[in-house]
Amino acid sequence: MERIVVTHIRDDFCLVSHQEQTLSAHTTEHEALSAAFAFASRCIQNGDKTVVVLTKEQGPGRASHRRAVAGCLLDGNWWHHSHR
Repeated sequence: MERIVVTHIRDDFCLVSHQEQTLSAHTTEHEALSAAFAFASRCIQNGDKTVVVLTKEQGPGRASHRRAVAGCLLDGNWWHHSHR
């Protein structure tokens, strides 16, 4: 199972990584999540039917920013689940 991780480093900085490799860095969580979803979509388009799980790791940011965000790309459909 592929795992894409969005790590919240600071209030204004997120990293998107895949299998311990950093894919991109972003100044907002929204941009980081968008990049992670785009990467997962490319995997599917390239014929990789592996389920992609997107997780939001707990970071040192304020409690209001520590939301766990998870999604799976299965058979071309995104399923989202988020916790506040």
